[in-house]
Amino acid sequence: MGVLTLLTDFGYRDQYVAALKARLLHLAPTLPVLDLTHGVEPYNIAHAVHVLRAVFRDFPLGTTHLITVSDYGASDAGAVAAPAWHAAEFEGHYFVAADNGLLPLLCDGIPAQLVRLNAPAPPAPATPAPAIAASNLQPVSLNPTRDILAPAAVRLAQGQPLSSLGPPATEAYLLTNRQLRLQDNRITGHVVHVDHYGNLITNISREAVEVVGRAARLPSILAARWCVSCARTSRQHRRARLFAHLTPKAACR
Repeated sequence: MGVLTLLTDFGYRDQYVAALKARLLHLAPTLPVLDLTHGVEPYNIAHAVHVLRAVFRDFPLGTTHLITVSDYGASDAGAVAAPAWHAAEFEGHYFVAADNGLLPLLCDGIPAQLVRLNAPAPPAPATPAPAIAASNLQPVSLNPTRDILAPAAVRLAQGQPLSSLGPPATEAYLLTNRQLRLQDNRITGHVVHVDHYGNLITNISREAVEVVGRAARLPSILAARWCVSCARTSRQHRRARLFAHLTPKAACR
């Protein structure tokens, strides 16, 4: 049996995380479940992708990652006309999410191993008892996390093959990553996240800095409205108000 991780925008104040874990407990009582975070900004796909990219490779190969950010999906019109949900394999890990652009952003394109999850059949309409007025009955609604995503993630974590979850898919809702601009001794990028400590996390990679900064002088980095100086050592940047630090995961902050 593998490991299942959770990444949601449910927050920590309400019952939503507890409800999800209760569902998982019913589906697989002995399955190890670990939290990545439940503090993703509501419906913020870019934030969720940033968290995943930063940490998923630290887990063992074969780990399943359940992502329930914007779990009703997306469409070109901005409203969900025909929602879909996907599971994918990428770099030896499994990911389960709505068709909202998250998986193509994470994988830099349509994942090579992608299936469309089979949605459960709608329940048959209940026949009200004679003593109960039909107007008092509440309609049964689909909860994508409870009814589609969580069961699929559990099956993957238990070792079932990706192909057993649904038919292969070659299309998905696409979002475009913001691109870098490389110039002589200058890199223009974007701040993608501000972490708990106030660090500005950008989309500027170590490789981009090394390419532009082959000369002795390190390049200047433009991220949003900030001009940031690169420093090779902490001694060089200790007097600077803003400086760039290249982490081992190739993010510039």
